[in-house]
Formats: sequence, structure tokens, C-alpha cells
Amino acid sequence: MSCPSFRALAATLVLPLLCAGLGPIAFTACSGPVEITPPPETPADRARRERLEAQGITPGFSLSELFGGGDKSAAGVQMAINPELWRAALEILDFLPLDSVDSVGGVIITEWTELADAPSEEMKVVARITGRELAVSNLRVRVYRRVRADDGTTHAATVAAETETALEDRIFTRARALLVAQ
Repeated sequence: MSCPSFRALAATLVLPLLCAGLGPIAFTACSGPVEITPPPETPADRARRERLEAQGITPGFSLSELFGGGDKSAAGVQMAINPELWRAALEILDFLPLDSVDSVGGVIITEWTELADAPSEEMKVVARITGRELAVSNLRVRVYRRVRADDGTTHAATVAAETETALEDRIFTRARALLVAQ
């Protein structure tokens, strides 16, 4: 194909392609504001909204709130858990590697970690924060322990209740200190 015929072909294709591509944009630009109505709420949507509200989470969001500005009372997703308890739990459990962290649900799960003073034993901690208030009742810590036998199998072992209580006390004390420091 020679250059002049290629140019002629390109010229005949450009105008229809521009009209097809830019035509809808041109028509919409002249039509004025478009009102978008949300779809009607389904029973599943309603159940989800009610479940979130029961957990203390306000459905919806505000972009200005996401970026740190705007009115704090604007609609936005709020933490359903106490932020001081959350931060304190992360700080106190910092000596253990984390397996799973869910800031919305308020759950921190550590990995199984070998104990320094007992190499045949491992421990795992699950901390759960259940409310927005800084209250002892909103914090639950569970410690799991397993012992490795000589043949390599592991089995669950008991953990003293004082261990869990001591961790809860340390987390709550740190959370109070964080609140006072604000």
C-alpha cells in the first residue's frame, strides 16, 4: 500500500471513529445535571445495615473524613471498638508475631510461638475487643498452649487463668495511659 492511499484510508476512518467515540460525550455534556437515585434497599441490604448498626458502625462514608478533614459528625464508618484498647493490645502483644489482625472486628491473633524457656512448648494469643467504651468487659484475651512430644506430635496443654488475666490487666492499664496522654 502506498503512502497516499494509506492517508486517504486513515482520513476516511478518522471522522467516523471520532464521531462514534466523542459523540456520546458531547451529548451528555449538553444535557445538564443527571440525578442518580440509589437502588431500592433489598432485604439482604437491610439486614446488613442493621447488623452494622448493632455493632456500632455507621454505614456510608465521607471522603473528607477519610482524608482527615471535614466534620466528624458527618456520615462515616466509625470504629466499633475502643481505639485505646486496640492500640494497647497491639503494643503489649508486640513480642509475638501476628498471624491475623482485624481492626473492624477487634480481633488480634498471634502465630504459634516457641517459648524461650521451654523449647518443646508453643503459645498463641487471641485478643478480642468488643465495644467502644474503655471497660474491662470489652476486652477478652485467650492464651493457647501446646506441647510437642518426642515423636513430633503436638497436643493442647492447659494455661493458668492468671496468665490471661495478667495480659488483660497490662493491656487495660496501657489503654488507660494512652487515654490520659491524649
